[in-house]
Amino acid sequence: MTTNHLPKSLYRAVPAMLLVLTAFAAAAAAGPTTSATASEAGAFGVTPVELKFQTPGLLRGSQVEGIFHVQNRQAQDLLVTAAPDGAAASWITVDPSGAFLVPAGDARDVKVKVTVPADAANGDYVSYLRIRAAPPGSFEGSGSSVAMELVPAVRLRVGGEQQFSLSFDSLDVKEAEAGRPLALLARLVNTGNVRAEPLLELTVRDDDGNLVMSETMALGALAPREGLEAPLLTKNTIPRAGSYDVTATLKAAGGSFGDRAKSFEAVAAGASKARFKSGLLAGLEADEEAEAGSPVKVAALFKNNGAERIDSAVMKGEVFLNGKRVALLASDPLMVAQGTEEALEAFWTPKSGGVYRIEASVTYDGMKTALKSIMVTVAGPEATTEQPHLERDTTTPGTTQKEAPSTRVGASTTGEKEAPAGTPVKTVDAVDPAPKGDASVPAEGAKNEAPAGAVVGALAALGGAAVAFRRRSP
Repeated sequence: MTTNHLPKSLYRAVPAMLLVLTAFAAAAAAGPTTSATASEAGAFGVTPVELKFQTPGLLRGSQVEGIFHVQNRQAQDLLVTAAPDGAAASWITVDPSGAFLVPAGDARDVKVKVTVPADAANGDYVSYLRIRAAPPGSFEGSGSSVAMELVPAVRLRVGGEQQFSLSFDSLDVKEAEAGRPLALLARLVNTGNVRAEPLLELTVRDDDGNLVMSETMALGALAPREGLEAPLLTKNTIPRAGSYDVTATLKAAGGSFGDRAKSFEAVAAGASKARFKSGLLAGLEADEEAEAGSPVKVAALFKNNGAERIDSAVMKGEVFLNGKRVALLASDPLMVAQGTEEALEAFWTPKSGGVYRIEASVTYDGMKTALKSIMVTVAGPEATTEQPHLERDTTTPGTTQKEAPSTRVGASTTGEKEAPAGTPVKTVDAVDPAPKGDASVPAEGAKNEAPAGAVVGALAALGGAAVAFRRRSP
């Protein structure tokens, strides 16, 4: 893979990250706190220095996603928390939502999702993500410690016309064997400012021009600025060994957004050594009788329809009431054998009665299925105003599920403006005064200690907006 040089524009002082070194006492009996040195600060970093969702303007009710990459270059583990702050803090949710461990010399991603309210006024909004790190035990208040806090910005612009736009970047043939489905990998980006549900229309012809396969594949929902790597398996099989041509057309909202074509050779049955992982979210189910105040089971029926074992499959979902997200769902990870189906279960307790919408997908071995949704009616008094309850609900205490190996699933990366896809980006030191009159940031003159050397992979730039890429299969 070709590596481009760091764009000169990234060396400019960027109004984004303010480093606050906060010494906090643990308990009355604890020893004195200490202050962080510059070397300690430089050993903890976050990239990029800001996420920008400004071009084109975001529509009311739309969602966008981005990733902050947290890196620990210290010799000790760090316990990290991330909390939204600023003008649009109530629009932002983060994943992980609680404290998480970043081992010494390792890195973790923090996913940021912004949901623009239906009644948001047009204009620019600046929020921040307060990412605080300290040695394990510090947040519990035991002993003396130093807390390090980095405050990257999240910049939003609400307004603009509704724009449907998709970029069809590439189509690759991963496996082609007579008597088996054709395995493909499609890469695309939602370059518009509204949610899109793209379709891929496929045709396969032999070397004589005869049509041997024609299918339409749903790729699931894509948020604005979201990129997708989608492993695809056709329903039909390749009839025999030989030369073929596949053509794919990307469509959404009644429009066409480009074609990609590939020629390939299909080998004889049993001759392929390729092994292609693929999973399918076959269905989403919930308890038929649900009551406010009682746990509700949500199950994602996940099928391994690939050629290899899936080591870790996790269902992740969101629960909505009256258009507002009120809960997050996450199942325990499961190993799914080739050709089998498993139920990935999570539990959520509704606070009030009403009709809830649940959206969920399954992340498996770095890929992700298309999104599915169901409606659940909960008996009980309805709340006049249901506030978001964004605690992460998981399996009920005492339940036992098959454990899967620890893997980094569904890793996503983001980039900065003028950084081509695949360009490693290093953070640079910058000095930026705090915005005047904004109480959510430190005093003017605070120094940005964003460390040099942190690397964000698979970057993409789109008019100044970060693009979050996910690997997904239908």
